[in-house]
Amino acid sequence: MHSRPHLLAAAVLAVGLAPAVSSQSNWRQGPGGVLVSAHASAYDEARGEVVVFGGAALGSPLTDATWVWNGVDWRRVTPAQSPSARRDVIMAYDAARERVVLFGGVEPGGVNRDDTWEWDGTDWTQRFPTRSPGARHAHAMAYDSARGRVLLFGGFDGSLLGDTWEWDGTNWTERQPAVAATPRSSAALAYDAHRNRAVLFGGYGDTVPCRSDTWEWDGLTWTQVPTSTGPSLRTSHRMAYDAARRRVVLFGGRHCDPPTVEYDETWEWDGTVWVERVPLRTPGSRGGHGMVYDTLRRRVVVTGGLSCVPCGTLRDTWLYEPTTPAQFDRFGVGCAGSAGVLQLAAVGGSLPWLGDTLELSLSGVPAGVASAGVLGASDQVWGALPLPVSLGLIGAAGCELLVSLDVAVVLASAGGVAGWSVPLPLNPVLVGQAVFAQGVTLGDPVNPARLVTSNAGAAVIGTR
Repeated sequence: MHSRPHLLAAAVLAVGLAPAVSSQSNWRQGPGGVLVSAHASAYDEARGEVVVFGGAALGSPLTDATWVWNGVDWRRVTPAQSPSARRDVIMAYDAARERVVLFGGVEPGGVNRDDTWEWDGTDWTQRFPTRSPGARHAHAMAYDSARGRVLLFGGFDGSLLGDTWEWDGTNWTERQPAVAATPRSSAALAYDAHRNRAVLFGGYGDTVPCRSDTWEWDGLTWTQVPTSTGPSLRTSHRMAYDAARRRVVLFGGRHCDPPTVEYDETWEWDGTVWVERVPLRTPGSRGGHGMVYDTLRRRVVVTGGLSCVPCGTLRDTWLYEPTTPAQFDRFGVGCAGSAGVLQLAAVGGSLPWLGDTLELSLSGVPAGVASAGVLGASDQVWGALPLPVSLGLIGAAGCELLVSLDVAVVLASAGGVAGWSVPLPLNPVLVGQAVFAQGVTLGDPVNPARLVTSNAGAAVIGTR
């Protein structure tokens, strides 16, 4: 056993290296599209669909159409009831209640709305809370998964707004933070589920035409985050939180003066700095598009929008995803120890990104029993032995060695769980390589060998 897992992990990963793989995430065009801009979009996790509502094509009337995309085909659905036609309407997906929540927007003639609707995958239902935000459009919304609330900020009702509201599925509640983000409309808001922060960027400002400031909401107050670099002044941009890569992704937007200048930039926020990405392709400059994160397929999806090169509404779908995505898949089964079946799992959706740390946990560790993690370069053979290897012959009936035993790392446990951090060297040649992990306990009197093994995990190293 060894207490320096970072060096040992690097040694395992050095086995059987292949040529370097192209790094970074890139845009690629997906199938189909909806000819619309200034629409609302959200990702319906329960049904694995992108949902689009409202908006309009340039020179056409506002629409009350609802569209859904299953990753392959766009189709217009015909619900029994629907919100009225409108633009600059905003939606967010309420994961706890498995509903897409829609609020406000502006109808033909410039009439602002203050109605709340929910989409259940089949129909729209209007909700009638006892209190709600005032009528507005071009506000910002995101789902706060830590608190189980839809968050709404700002917008425009004839004046710029800077109020903060939360929807709990029954009523809207206005929050009164000690510090609030400055009033604005046409800003972008996304929720960083790893850091439990909502991130707000840019928009039309109250004292300046365009803003380029970054704010975060922690459930109690807004905090402006100082940044030395970042996206320039803009409105009508969009953001989505890439849960697999733990980054807020921003794309596009429009300059305030002149308002016919759009951007085709891709930026990412990791909670500390903004980094501009330079993908091989981009969707092209636009504002007022839709942008969501597809959790099933682990990619950002951009739909439609307005571009003025020359001015026209776009009918396209673009996907932003890693060239080589990180993966962690469990396989095999653990055997029973005195505290139950030993289980290996990734912590909080942790994935093996190049230069990052893969966080694993081993649960079902009895008190007073030593635990260890095994790293291997193969799940097929260990030396001359084909895997898996039954450990019944040494007295551990029902237990198996599922990975090659190339490195073993002592783990510290508390409360029946052992934590295991596996640093991944920042070496591009490792991209696409696989390393295999399994947990063991030593000293458990449950069997004559005093040895218990867990299920295993296959980690493919990806690049953000």
